[in-house]
Amino acid sequence: MQELSSLLDVCLPALKGDLVFLDYPVYDNVGDLLIWAGEKAFFKRNRCRVISQYSIGNIGQRARRDLDRCSTICFQGGGNFGDLWPQFQKVREEIVQQYPHKRIVIMPQSVHFESSEEFERSSTVLRAHPDLHIFVRDKESLRLLAEKGFPNVKLSPDMAHALWGRLSPDKASSNEPFYLLRRDKERAYLPPELEAVEPQSIDWRDLRTTPIMGRAYWYGVRLNAFDGGSKINNRMPALTMWNAVSDAMIRKAVRLMSRHEHVVTNRLHAMILASLLERKVIAYDNSYGKLSNYVDSWMSELPGIELRWSVPKSHEEAIEPVK
Repeated sequence: MQELSSLLDVCLPALKGDLVFLDYPVYDNVGDLLIWAGEKAFFKRNRCRVISQYSIGNIGQRARRDLDRCSTICFQGGGNFGDLWPQFQKVREEIVQQYPHKRIVIMPQSVHFESSEEFERSSTVLRAHPDLHIFVRDKESLRLLAEKGFPNVKLSPDMAHALWGRLSPDKASSNEPFYLLRRDKERAYLPPELEAVEPQSIDWRDLRTTPIMGRAYWYGVRLNAFDGGSKINNRMPALTMWNAVSDAMIRKAVRLMSRHEHVVTNRLHAMILASLLERKVIAYDNSYGKLSNYVDSWMSELPGIELRWSVPKSHEEAIEPVK
């Protein structure tokens, strides 16, 4: 795990000068919050100068001024490079087209497009930028972008690995597995043993800290978006409020998960978080093989991880467990 954290330094040469960080996650996916926390830890330990941060919901006048004066525009890593979550890809494409003379860095992502036509269209837009650097977190994503002719693509672990040694787990007190199973559009076929426990499982959304979270979102972030002539003009403390909410959700996830010796999940960052907490993991894939691709790229020799099921091409059929 220490080695994986150190390997993140492959991103450093691309991060030159003053940085503006875009797309910090303002939603209740703790996995994305872990990535953001890892990125902040990574920037701090490497003394990167991040002059401002914006979510996709508050890129307004102030953001544009910062984007005009920075050296590098840096995008959040994660698993939304593709057409499953198009709102994020749309913002990336818009910024790439609007700032052709700025260096743009996309932190480690998984790449997945359901539509080959959409993949080709998006690749054409992004590839036109002369100084775009993309980091991907698995070998399959590297292959996909290499085949599209992207010149500056490199392999890197997920940024959540920068949290190694920075979390404060509770002592394990339960021999019962901790089940965290996804309920969104990336949910794959579940084998019988998971179907049986799914009603009692939790997902990241169950860890939300309401009503604090809702207030931070609506008053801190949404209001900041309306700065085109208003008196607010991005002066609401959106980032400060959301940092507090994000940290609280991560602490809750760490506390709940660390009390168990075993974690069973089909979410990538539940698997990574369990590994950061030195817990044993039984991992199942999401709908397009995100977990198995990541294990194959970085964690195949890590003790304590058992990849038990690969994604069936048809949700009607199960296939043999991964050896």
